[in-house]
Amino acid sequence: MDMNPLLVRRLLPHLPLLVELSRTGSVTAAAEELGIPQPSASRSLARLGELLGVPLLQRVGRGVRLTEAGGILAEAAASALARVEDGVAAARAYGRQEDAVISVAYQNVLGETYVPRAVARLTARHPKVRFELSHGSRAACISRVRGGEVDLAVVADPPHVDDLRTVEFFTEPLVAAMSPQHPFAHRGRPVTAAELKTQDLIILRRGYGLHDSVHRILGTRGELPNATFEVDDTRDARGLAAAGLGVSVLPPSLGSGLEVAEVAIDHPAAHRVIGVVTPPVSTALVDEFVSVFRG
Repeated sequence: MDMNPLLVRRLLPHLPLLVELSRTGSVTAAAEELGIPQPSASRSLARLGELLGVPLLQRVGRGVRLTEAGGILAEAAASALARVEDGVAAARAYGRQEDAVISVAYQNVLGETYVPRAVARLTARHPKVRFELSHGSRAACISRVRGGEVDLAVVADPPHVDDLRTVEFFTEPLVAAMSPQHPFAHRGRPVTAAELKTQDLIILRRGYGLHDSVHRILGTRGELPNATFEVDDTRDARGLAAAGLGVSVLPPSLGSGLEVAEVAIDHPAAHRVIGVVTPPVSTALVDEFVSVFRG
């Protein structure tokens, strides 16, 4: 049914009173609830009936009650006002999130390009949003999410567990990084897990995702007898490999400036999944930030 928009605008100021009358059952109580004089409330209700051309009230003793038409309108008005209240709350929340701070933990290598690009995408939408960024091992980043210290962690091989929400983004290969002078560097074929076991290895410390990746590829547990260096930064591992001090299992270089040969690894576990973990429930802004990582 077409409705005269001018009529709707004239009805709007009176509808909260009708809703309160329906809720309280009394003009006096409805007026008190809205902070207006009782005579003004009575005139407003009378005016509402005049505008509609339909009786909305009927007298019962010394009081009034809604007619069936009044009840129908009151129910519709209550629903509409509830949606307006939801909209007001959402708008205020949006305004607050514009000045919000998002705390992000990430593994070191992911902070070189991946995290900054996502931050740039979100700040393009919300220029006032600020970020608190920290980096560390995979285990430390996940622990900080669990401890409520950060809103999310960007990690490799994010866990799928009940107390965290996990979103996976993409898979990247792992390669054997070594000096260009290494015998494996120019053979024209991948290196095998058996061959890696014969090499001096440069590995990330326990707690880093790449530490676990090496064990998966080699099929080992515990200490690696051929691990000659343990470091806590992929840049250190790459630098040691470039200097000819061993072989390191790393993601492909993002342009470190080092002369490093990168050889594919012939093993189904020679890859890692990049994703994020958050608490089970997070804010709309954090959810939006997670979504821009795909972008």
